[in-house]
Amino acid sequence: MPPTVDGKSGDFGLFMAGQVSTTFGSALTAVVLPVIAVEKFMADEWQIGLLHASSAVPMVLLGFLVGVWSDRRERKRWWLIAADIVSMVAIGGLCLGIVFDVAGFYWILPVTFLFGILTLVAEALYFSHLQTVIGNRTILQARSRLIAGERLGSSAGRGLSGALIWVGGYVFPLVIDVLTFAVNAVCLTLIKSPDGAREQRRESTIREDIAAGFRLLVRIPLLKAFSTFGLLISVAEAMVMAMLPILLLRRLGLPEFYYGLVFIASSGTAIAGAWISPRLGDRWGIRTVNRFGLAGIALSTMCIAVGATLGSVPGLIWAVAGLAVLGFFGSVWNVGLTTLVTASADSAVLGRVSMNIRTLTALAGIVGAVSAGVLSTAWGIVNQLWIAVVVVAVGVILMALSMSKPEQAAPHAVERRVNADID
Repeated sequence: MPPTVDGKSGDFGLFMAGQVSTTFGSALTAVVLPVIAVEKFMADEWQIGLLHASSAVPMVLLGFLVGVWSDRRERKRWWLIAADIVSMVAIGGLCLGIVFDVAGFYWILPVTFLFGILTLVAEALYFSHLQTVIGNRTILQARSRLIAGERLGSSAGRGLSGALIWVGGYVFPLVIDVLTFAVNAVCLTLIKSPDGAREQRRESTIREDIAAGFRLLVRIPLLKAFSTFGLLISVAEAMVMAMLPILLLRRLGLPEFYYGLVFIASSGTAIAGAWISPRLGDRWGIRTVNRFGLAGIALSTMCIAVGATLGSVPGLIWAVAGLAVLGFFGSVWNVGLTTLVTASADSAVLGRVSMNIRTLTALAGIVGAVSAGVLSTAWGIVNQLWIAVVVVAVGVILMALSMSKPEQAAPHAVERRVNADID
């Protein structure tokens, strides 16, 4: 797959504007839903863990199939627009339930489940569609700019969420999320580049297509390591993030108004991480980018655990610092991994590869979220977070050891073998 493709002038700007818009809205909803669950519906630790896991269930159940489905779609942009429209309906339905005071905690779960399906569809189509709009940019350049923009939207969304709740109640941020999906749909509609058609190839069965995606994961050493050892890191991250609302709002006593502001530091450092990633990659290579990101993720987990242990104002400072560190190094890790994935497969298998990775990550996320609820209920949130520190340390060490081994094949050579297996 060539590193650059032709694209109409301005198309990447439209695509990026739409992505920043939906990231802003989704960040609002990501912050507001746990707040609604904790403050309005009085959810306990087990229910918060269940809420965190519910959005990942569609990925586990349908990820492999959606990956195959996305690779077989010729008009990927049309399906992205359709996903935006259905997302508007899903979030809008929850708004009505809250307005008419008929919604409860278990109203949120089916909405997040449906939203998880729609997010799954969008993510499956994302990378293949990206190649039609990046113009003369490399994939690394396009991804770093997109992540920086998305983190900026996320920072604004999370930072404003508490104030928006204070101004207009719980529904107001959700209504804004609905509008951001409308903006993205309009931006996608205005893109002039051809929507892209998949290459003509022998029709294969769903089982063969799924297997082809997994073979690419197995044959690229770094992706193979991520699909095994890297999942421990995903489990630990889910253990931390699932309990974050209870940690900040209850244990550390953060006022609801300031809850979203805590994430500004995280999003700001994430933008810095996205900015520095291509420079690290150009100078030291993609492996260094990934090692750098992994080390920081381990450090951030420890900072958050220290914050939970200290409690009160010192604990809040440590927790916010941990989120800032996680934002920076998590962004570096994201850019490094997604660049490798996109560069390793052409559009004929890219949907399957990305969805197979996301499905495994989602499964790890469910395990982590449910474990967080169970462990916090049994042993307390502090002990649960220190268990997460141990889990992430083991994952980082194993990933680092696996990445010290030399590559066994160039990505394009692996890709050709996988495509040959399909044909």
